[in-house]
Amino acid sequence: MKSAAPDGHRESGAQSSHTLKSTSAEPPINRVLNRCEGVRKTPSGWVALCTAHEDKRPSLAIAEGDNGMVLLHCYAGCELDSIVAGMGLEVGDLFPDRAQPLNRSQRAELRQRQRLTQLTAVLPVLQFEALVILCGAQDIAEGKALSEADRARFAAAVGRIGHAKEVLCNG
Repeated sequence: MKSAAPDGHRESGAQSSHTLKSTSAEPPINRVLNRCEGVRKTPSGWVALCTAHEDKRPSLAIAEGDNGMVLLHCYAGCELDSIVAGMGLEVGDLFPDRAQPLNRSQRAELRQRQRLTQLTAVLPVLQFEALVILCGAQDIAEGKALSEADRARFAAAVGRIGHAKEVLCNG
């Protein structure tokens, strides 16, 4: 059984919640957070383990738009369709049930909020991956031999920093 976080969302555990069905009465953010593992609150929303790949560190940024729409971004580069499918949901489940579509200014506001979420979430990723590379550089400077696992981790760090650069530059 998953443990409940102070805000009522489950944080971690072995039991899968991917078989839960969404209901129109359930807010979209709950549809998502209840299906994620390792959920942690952040200043801009939440982070969790990505449902589209085998994640050891939370790489999925989750935020709620002002209109109740859920914004998702995986810093490992997973596609939205894969992330949502891994939750047992469809992209439409990220939106609140509405009788009317969003207007142009509401869509622009959502894009701006998603961009802010991406920028806020990318900074801790850059900090951690830079630390990984710094540790490797220090080992090399001290003449230590690097293992295959170390080389693979450094390559992953470079890839994640490259993805963060794409997010920052291309938005």
